[in-house]
Amino acid sequence: RDYLDALKGHDRTRIASVKTRLRAFGMQERAIDELVAKGQALDFVPYYADRTGTVSMIELRPGSYVKRGSLLTRIQ
Repeated sequence: RDYLDALKGHDRTRIASVKTRLRAFGMQERAIDELVAKGQALDFVPYYADRTGTVSMIELRPGSYVKRGSLLTRIQ
């Protein structure tokens, strides 16, 4: 929501700051673009794979806490 509020206020410094914070939390550029396109906060933050394929393993469940570097999915 903070990012959407910054966009509505047209404050370039705040927009850049909030966008940097979203990236620091691991939000991908494509997900940020989706946030802007929808114009409302996302219930779920999408994570897009960096390649095409089929998901063969998911080691992530709703509400899971993960550590940096953890294997979350496998794409074949």
